[in-house]
Amino acid sequence: MPEQILVTSGAQHAFTLVMALLCRPGDRVMVENPSYPNALEAMRRARLRT
Repeated sequence: MPEQILVTSGAQHAFTLVMALLCRPGDRVMVENPSYPNALEAMRRARLRT
């Protein structure tokens, strides 16, 4: 539905919004290795445990 579309300024912005919606500080998240460095930094800033 058109009402369900959110346009962001880029993938990093979208990733940060999704993390804010789904995760709380201290939550554990799984990442692949190697991983996108900016995503790892965003998780650190959100105080998530990788």
